[in-house]
Amino acid sequence: MWFAVPRSFHFVLKNKTLNLSILARLSDFRFVNMTSHLVFVYGTLKRGQPNHEKMTNPDNGQATFIGEARTVEKWPLVVASKFNIPFMLDKPGLGHHVTGEVFKVDENMLDVLDELERHPVFYRRRLTNIQLTHTKDAISTADDMKAGEQEMCQSGEGTILECMCYFIPNFRDELLEITFDEAYDGYRNPRHAYIPREKRTMTKEEQRLHVRTYVQKQ
Repeated sequence: MWFAVPRSFHFVLKNKTLNLSILARLSDFRFVNMTSHLVFVYGTLKRGQPNHEKMTNPDNGQATFIGEARTVEKWPLVVASKFNIPFMLDKPGLGHHVTGEVFKVDENMLDVLDELERHPVFYRRRLTNIQLTHTKDAISTADDMKAGEQEMCQSGEGTILECMCYFIPNFRDELLEITFDEAYDGYRNPRHAYIPREKRTMTKEEQRLHVRTYVQKQ
């Protein structure tokens, strides 16, 4: 069933200069489903990155690319551990306006992402303000978009949305001494060279212990 947008719903606009027509399109019954969420991804889940297949696998649920984006606040994005995993530390005001991508996902996909990020034990998923910066790719690559989604992409650049994002809330102070990145690229940036799970020599439990010990404050 489709509903109008309530005040508490995740498709919340924060841009004070936002054209009212965009708000009307976001509240269009053709676009807004109460089981949908906006998610901002900044690391391995982005298009062209090592874990993006999680987003495209229909067995995991649905994920629709909305556009490229960046955080409104500055955050410290670090790439760390033996596996070069990207972590956005929950320390606003430090670092950069982190770049990434916004997707609209259903409940099933959100559950898959929560499991991947080990929310809320390791990463913590919460809302933050995100500004769309480029949406034309979404128009050209998603012919099956609903009309409301297409209109949002066409006029949404510069729009500020409230999106789900995965942060590290409990981290060692030493991580604040690592170079902060504005963008993550696990393939093209040698310092970000991601080691996928299937190529790691540790067991699953050993991997978790290593990452937890490296990142979390004990």
